[in-house]
Amino acid sequence: MVKRLYILLSILGFVLLFQACSIISSKEQLLSNKITKHPWIVNSYVDNSINQMLEIPNVIYDFNSDGTFSKTYENGDVYVANWSFAEDAEYIIMGNNTFRVNTLTTRLMGFSYGEIDMFFVPADE
Repeated sequence: MVKRLYILLSILGFVLLFQACSIISSKEQLLSNKITKHPWIVNSYVDNSINQMLEIPNVIYDFNSDGTFSKTYENGDVYVANWSFAEDAEYIIMGNNTFRVNTLTTRLMGFSYGEIDMFFVPADE
C-alpha cells in the first residue's frame, strides 16, 4: 500500500513538474515572438542614479529566433552576439550583460541594468 502511494505521488510530482516546465517554455516562446517581430531602437536611456535621460547614438537592435542579435550603429558597424531569456524570462542575457525585463510587448521593450533603464520602440516606425 505504501509502495503504491509512493509510486502514485512520484508520478503526480513528475506530471506537475512537466506542466510547470511547459508553462515557463510557453512564456519564453511568447516573449521570443515579441522580441523577434521587428528591429528595435532605444527611445530613452535613463540613468536613475543622477535622475537624467542620456543622449545615445541611434543603434538598431535586431533579435533573431536562433538566439543571436545584432546591433547596427549609425556608421555601419555591426556587433553580433547571443541572447536568451533567464530565470523564467524575468531577465534577458544579451552578450555578456544581463538585463531585467520590465516590459516586453510588440510596441515597447523596457530593460533595466542596475540604475539604468532603457526603453526600446520598433525601429521601423
